[in-house]
Amino acid sequence: MSDSFPVEFYENIYNIIVKSFGKHQFYEHYSGAWNALSYRYQASIQYGDDFINTLDVFGTTPNPLDRFTQEKLLFNFYSSVFSTFESTYYGLYSIGHFISPKHFPISSPKDQQRISLNSTKEAYLKAFPTDQIADLFDTIANNQQYIKIKEIRNVLSHRTAPGRRMFVGIDMRNTPITEWKLNNTPLDKKLILECVESLSQQINYILHKTIVFIEKNV
Repeated sequence: MSDSFPVEFYENIYNIIVKSFGKHQFYEHYSGAWNALSYRYQASIQYGDDFINTLDVFGTTPNPLDRFTQEKLLFNFYSSVFSTFESTYYGLYSIGHFISPKHFPISSPKDQQRISLNSTKEAYLKAFPTDQIADLFDTIANNQQYIKIKEIRNVLSHRTAPGRRMFVGIDMRNTPITEWKLNNTPLDKKLILECVESLSQQINYILHKTIVFIEKNV
């Protein structure tokens, strides 16, 4: 795993849950989500690194085949980042079900399809209205990088493959950075690095809040 991944929080949560609920009939929903959290996180890091490497090799105005490679990596990067969050919500929802099943229905396919940031937040507010874990959902939902990640992922998954606005200068030092035609975003390694930093901070925050919660409630 990447050094930025909160391994200690992740493993401590797993150890408590498997010890207390490892034989629960819906345990595999939690374990699958927890697997996905780590896999999607690591995939995000690798796709991001690979995209940055293509910038170093091909630049931002490559031939069609190399541009396809860059577009594929961008799609996989943002899909993996957002999936990291969605897997985490599903894992948190499953933990909630173990502790208070009436507030966290999960038995039917429809129940499972409804699980999201909002539904998980609403369930925790009803089941544990005075616990600080409920605060984390608004903190994540209002995070500007999270909002940006969600928007980019939705555009790439459901709408378009945005074009690029390329500039010409007298020399490389005076040429503006190529822009991605998605909110006119500069297409450089900073785009990836800021997202990865935010992902690390937010997953660390979520898992820290989670370990505090389960140590008190399990």
